[in-house]
Amino acid sequence: MLYMIFKELHSVMDDNIVFYKQQNSTETTQRCVKLFSRVKDLARLLEPMLKSFSEFYHVFDFDVDTPGNGYRSLTKVVLSFVHHMVECVRRLSDQRFRKERKAMKMEVYCSALEQLSVMVSFAWRLLNANPKGQLFFKDDQALSVAFVDEYFHMKRACFYGPNRALPYCDLCFIGVAAGSLLSSGKYAMDPELCGEKFEEITKDINVQLLKGFWNITETEALAAIAKISSVPVHVNKEISFLPESFTLPLTSTTSQYLTVPVPLTYSGRAPIQMRLISHKLLEGQELNNLVKSSGTSAKAERKLKKDLAPKSKHLVVHFHGGGFVAHTSKSHEPYLKSWARDLGIPILSVDYSLSPETPFPRALEECFYAYCWALKNCSMLGWTGDYVCLAGDSAGGNLCLTVSLRAAACGIRIPDGIMAAYPATLLKATPLPSRLLATFDLLLPLSVLMKCLGAYTGKAKLEKPEMTCYFCPPLSSGLDPLNSNIIHPQLDNSLEEYYQSPLLAPDHVLKGLPPVHIVACSLDPLLDDSVMFAKRLRAIGQPVTLSIVEGLPHGFIGLAKFSKEVKDSAKICLDRMREVLHLQQPAQSETK
Repeated sequence: MLYMIFKELHSVMDDNIVFYKQQNSTETTQRCVKLFSRVKDLARLLEPMLKSFSEFYHVFDFDVDTPGNGYRSLTKVVLSFVHHMVECVRRLSDQRFRKERKAMKMEVYCSALEQLSVMVSFAWRLLNANPKGQLFFKDDQALSVAFVDEYFHMKRACFYGPNRALPYCDLCFIGVAAGSLLSSGKYAMDPELCGEKFEEITKDINVQLLKGFWNITETEALAAIAKISSVPVHVNKEISFLPESFTLPLTSTTSQYLTVPVPLTYSGRAPIQMRLISHKLLEGQELNNLVKSSGTSAKAERKLKKDLAPKSKHLVVHFHGGGFVAHTSKSHEPYLKSWARDLGIPILSVDYSLSPETPFPRALEECFYAYCWALKNCSMLGWTGDYVCLAGDSAGGNLCLTVSLRAAACGIRIPDGIMAAYPATLLKATPLPSRLLATFDLLLPLSVLMKCLGAYTGKAKLEKPEMTCYFCPPLSSGLDPLNSNIIHPQLDNSLEEYYQSPLLAPDHVLKGLPPVHIVACSLDPLLDDSVMFAKRLRAIGQPVTLSIVEGLPHGFIGLAKFSKEVKDSAKICLDRMREVLHLQQPAQSETK
């Protein structure tokens, strides 16, 4: 396939070079000949590198049944672009009298191919620099610096703007949606200006601007539309209360207890915010004294109480995505309602504090507290306390893993399993092959990814406030979890690293995790985070599954309503949660 695509490219370029050389020599015809020749030169550079990737990229796969890693995805993107360019040049060949238009179009294609060549060359450098079979080299800071430098020197405007999005994503509407924000007035009339503006905005985007853009779905108008189009549920309650410390039994003994501390880092004692969603009103779900607001009127609630269902044996505790800087449970409400209906169980979604105002470890403290609170107050949630699954996407996937690590370290009950969708497992600017996709990703450009990671880890702040970090130490440290308030006055550097980046945690720490089910996507800059983490867990004998959906970008779960392809892929998440919770798969007729 690779050979045929490049053969076709050279053939089409040669035909056009011959044609334009036979025309009257003008500035435009000379420009066209130079552009076609330049494309051929770039093709001669790309083809052998991509051929090498195709010979080696199976080494980096999770297994033979789950092909997927950054080298594969980058190769697919480039081949898809080359094929698209060939088809477009052929169509333009039927309009050769419009030489100026063709020259402008070829300049865009040539520029895009040049930038892709830079990324493929960098991927080739990674392939040779990293240890055999590894997707990254932890201690090579020079590569990280070079990667960031390459990104900020790239001319990425050619990837953006109306009719210019790379055809590497099957969901063409995503590129249109992103471009539509700029497709008005002068930007609609000038595609090149539109692309340059998009590049300018994302190159050094302000975190507050990013928050505003990502939280646009929570505006009153869009939230109302989402409410109308989403699955109706009987319970949709916002829970808010001031936290108090409480105790939970240790799993090693029934006579000893752990005191769960109140989250205090950065902002001190503040309300814990959560949302309880249930398709039916279950016994115990009244929560009158904790409910901030409810989507159900008092009259309707009295009517529901007459049909009160028994408590569920199952619960999903959900941590939302949003790069640690944006979103709330409200942003993710539409698919959470669908989950509650399809699984037939309650879902508790946690609204943790966001960065950069309250960076690590505040979000982790609050999510851990909320998980422990759910274990302690299971009857209030309409749950018997039998089975619990942690579920989250992106940043939420990271929090699912780190909350479980902390529960294991503290010696309390860990969840029965985790469903993490495209989780961030390495919060560093490390040049992974899949992160090269962020150089031209419309939804998660590298500059945006780095802003989010920097905001959460605190690297983006000039200084941190002097606050005590309340954190459970690993039991192996020799500290008694029952001593005092089991509070570690300062967060140890080694703890900080793997509670931020679980991929870097030592084997003995990762062995404390429950079964982990990862759902990744092939066109995600965080794909290699998932592949590497799954391979780490498998290597130490931990139960893990990895599913990679093809042709979808980061954040696809929230786009299920816009595409049948996404909706079908999102069902994998439901299936993995059913496995964790020992729920029966729905009958075939029910899934249609």
